[in-house]
Amino acid sequence: MEIFGEYDLVVAMDGESALEAAEEEPPELILLDILIPDINGFEVCKRLKHIPETATVPVIFLSA
Repeated sequence: MEIFGEYDLVVAMDGESALEAAEEEPPELILLDILIPDINGFEVCKRLKHIPETATVPVIFLSA
């Protein structure tokens, strides 16, 4: 198997941490759990879409 390119991973354990991390350095893609502590994933996504730097970042929702 060949891997093309290099990827950096940032992990946030709750909604507020996710928002802070995304604002600090906007990612190219967000994998977002729906059921996270503090703020649910839908609210995190809504807030990300109101921040100019993260408004166009694709979000993929995950859930157990």
